[in-house]
Amino acid sequence: MFGRKKSSSDSTKRFTDEEVLKACKAGGASRERAISYLYKQYMGFVYDAQKKFHQLSLDDLRDAYGEAVVGLSRQIDNEVLRGESSLSTYLFRSFSNRCVDKLRRNASNKADWVSQIPKLPDLARNMLEEMVLTEKFQALAPYLKKIGEKCRQILLDAEYYGYSLEEIAVRTGSKNAGTVSSLKHRCMKRLREEMGIT
Repeated sequence: MFGRKKSSSDSTKRFTDEEVLKACKAGGASRERAISYLYKQYMGFVYDAQKKFHQLSLDDLRDAYGEAVVGLSRQIDNEVLRGESSLSTYLFRSFSNRCVDKLRRNASNKADWVSQIPKLPDLARNMLEEMVLTEKFQALAPYLKKIGEKCRQILLDAEYYGYSLEEIAVRTGSKNAGTVSSLKHRCMKRLREEMGIT
C-alpha cells in the first residue's frame, strides 16, 4: 500500500480509487506516493491526446497533464470529488479541458478557436451540451457572443469543458460555487431567450 515503503511489486500493482483517496487524505509520504502513482498510471493520456490535440506540442500536452494531476490532488484535498466518476475519468476530463485552454491561448485567430475544440461525447447531459457536441455548435456560437463574455465562459466551462462550479468560481473570479450556480441559471435563461426558446 501507499503507507509503507514501496516494494518492487508496487510498480506494477493497480490500486483502487478508494485506496488512492485514502492515501491522499493520509498526507505525507503516503499522499506523495499516491499522486505519483496517479501521474504514472495515466500518462498514456498524453500520448493518446497527440492525435486529438495535434496542434499542441508534446511539452504542452505534458504540461496540461501535470496541471490536471495537480488539480485532481487539490480536488481530493478539498473533498470536492463526490464519487460520481472514477478518478481516471475525472483526470481525463480535466486534462482535456486544459488542452482546450492551451489551444485557445495558442490560437492565432481567437475568433476561430471553436473549430479547434475536439468533441467530448461523455459530457452530453442537456440541451446546451447536445448542441455543442454536434454540428449545431457553429450555429450556437453567435448566441453565446450575445449573452456576454462572462456568461459565455460560465456556460461553456460548465456544460462543454466539464469544470465544477468551484473551479468556475476561481476561473471567473466569482464569490463561490453558489454564486456561479445562480449566474449559470440566469445565463442559460438569457441564452434561451436569445435563441427564442421558451
